[in-house]
Amino acid sequence: MKLQTFLTTAALLTGLYASSAQGALLINFTESGGDTTVTFSGSFNLNATLGFDRSLPSGNYLAPNFTAAGYISIPGANKDNYLLNTQPLTFGGSGSPIVGIWSSVTGNNFGLQYVPSIAVPAGYISGDPFNGSAVAVGRDFASLRLTPGTTVVNTFSNGPISDTVTINVTGAAVIPEPSTYIAGAGLIGLAAFVFVRARRKKVAATK
Repeated sequence: MKLQTFLTTAALLTGLYASSAQGALLINFTESGGDTTVTFSGSFNLNATLGFDRSLPSGNYLAPNFTAAGYISIPGANKDNYLLNTQPLTFGGSGSPIVGIWSSVTGNNFGLQYVPSIAVPAGYISGDPFNGSAVAVGRDFASLRLTPGTTVVNTFSNGPISDTVTINVTGAAVIPEPSTYIAGAGLIGLAAFVFVRARRKKVAATK
């Protein structure tokens, strides 16, 4: 086994662990020049929902904490609504939904909504990647009741099948927990052990 093979194996193992430690769908809020931008990207397993509800016109609102749950709806074409087993977690201060704030919308539409439900682009195929963004012009974090430094991981499930939606209000990349680094180091150590053992066997065979 060559060194390049070892490095490739280590990278793959670490990447697989990091992927499993992060949410399948990431929503990120950033603030710049008095405006707030929301971006989202990833995929979602519809088998983790309680099933299709209905197709709905797109909403346009943000509610970081309304009736002890957090909601967002990015406008666009009609969305397909799928029921969830639990309400989305809060990610800011409480108050009524702030309506009609998103503009400069790009990509797909999306929503975490009151029912509770997740709204995905019409005709969405489970597990396919999708992404988009929108801007709240002239609205900073404070005016939108967003709490800087907040990261919440929503886990939605249907029996043994689950998927996650991570909401990040720091404007920076999500920093993994220390346990992620420890586990990642363990995987690299395992790959190193396999590499050294294979090399010893090869040396012994040539003697």
